Amino acid sequence: MRFKNYRNSYTNDNRIYSKNEMLDMSVRELKDRADEFVAQYKVLGLPNESELKSSSNVIWIEEYTRDDGTKVKGHWRSKPEEDTFANDGTITGGAAKIDREKEPKNIEYLPKNNDEFFEKERNHPQSWLMRKNAEKNVNNPDAKLFMDIALVNPKKVPSTQDYQFVSSKNTKALNEKYNLTGNKEIPSNYDGFEFSADSPTAKALNNSEELKNEIFNETKNYNPKTGTFKSDKLEIEFKNDKNLQYSFGHMTVLNPKIEDGCVTGIGYDKYDFDAMYGKNFKNVSKETKNLNNAAYALQSSGHLKNYYILVPLKVKI
Repeated sequence: MRFKNYRNSYTNDNRIYSKNEMLDMSVRELKDRADEFVAQYKVLGLPNESELKSSSNVIWIEEYTRDDGTKVKGHWRSKPEEDTFANDGTITGGAAKIDREKEPKNIEYLPKNNDEFFEKERNHPQSWLMRKNAEKNVNNPDAKLFMDIALVNPKKVPSTQDYQFVSSKNTKALNEKYNLTGNKEIPSNYDGFEFSADSPTAKALNNSEELKNEIFNETKNYNPKTGTFKSDKLEIEFKNDKNLQYSFGHMTVLNPKIEDGCVTGIGYDKYDFDAMYGKNFKNVSKETKNLNNAAYALQSSGHLKNYYILVPLKVKI
């Protein structure tokens, strides 16, 4: 437990320096990082490389190159803080900062959005990917929001009028309600967010010409006698709308129906990342691939939390 949830009080970063690593540094490096070393020494001392290798509370980050060409040497980091639930329902870890039981049930009393919350998170020294996300997705608000939620950790994101947090305790009931099985099933450890019909996300979907065309093509499988589609799920692929492509990519419409000239249902997606390498992604910009692959690496190491999204749909056809 020695290295568990460690964060340097000077840099607010979870990097851990070993005694061996410091002995290999130049005088200039030691001088530049003196305050950082002192802050670590007060809490952890200077652990040996062997001690870090034998600990289950740290991870090794391989050497990599930043977008600006700077090489970052391989180094140790404390594993990210986990949110745990005691037998009495008490939350410990980062999620303890938000009292889910005391969140207002009436969404009128919730903040409209989390702009200020995410800006504070973005200013932390370790939040370089959040800053890159804000820069890259300045014109893609849903893509920006979805990645911010994953990087911060869904459990720590307050509910707003636009979207409300749904605990992983509800995944079994949701899987049964929407008949989600196989690769559509919500994993038992996934939290999620339900978006309101008036949210910018719902409006972006309902006003999307690409979504309208995709759904219109599915109306050939609609049976007016039963009032149902051939399947209880419609599969949608976003290829032209960059905001929806980068946020949803592929979306499933659950329980689609036609009512008053509109297709209604629930837009569903699991927010996760696949690596973008090889010829299949030759038409994707280098900047987009770098952002995606950085998020994929964080996801693989447990630093980025996956979750699911539910959005009410009412698409006029």
